Amino acid sequence: MNFSDKIKFQREQNHLTQKGLAELVGVSQRAIAAYESSGTIARISTMRKLAHALNVSYDYLKHDEITDPSYGMEKMDYIDEVHGQLGEKSVRDINNILEANRALFAGGELDEEAKDAFYQAVTKAYLSCKMEAKKHLGEKRNQRKNRRCRIFRTPLLLHYNL
Repeated sequence: MNFSDKIKFQREQNHLTQKGLAELVGVSQRAIAAYESSGTIARISTMRKLAHALNVSYDYLKHDEITDPSYGMEKMDYIDEVHGQLGEKSVRDINNILEANRALFAGGELDEEAKDAFYQAVTKAYLSCKMEAKKHLGEKRNQRKNRRCRIFRTPLLLHYNL
């Protein structure tokens, strides 16, 4: 199933009209019609909203080879948390990190509580590192800005002293 088929199928499963889905997602009815019929793919942020509105995972909508609508649902809250704090680029990063680490679950079953604890720990570590990097980058920018200010101030002071 491709993106268009999944959108239409899940919309019908949820007893939604195109207009109803459009209102839930915050797009036009025309956009939903385009997603369902013309092969138009939604932006990442819209795809995440579609996943929430249709009660399916983002991974299910994004990847044609995934046929289970609940595949990856357990990580959606963590992805939303990262999105709220750091934005869309970081969403891609954390999704890739969490997905790459799914291999740790292969060959054995982890209960939902253990998966949750794992996702929470990885997300917390990711956010902590990103915030520290952001803080450090801000300090470096301020140092460069102060250096620039001193460079510009010196010639001006010399000029006025003449």
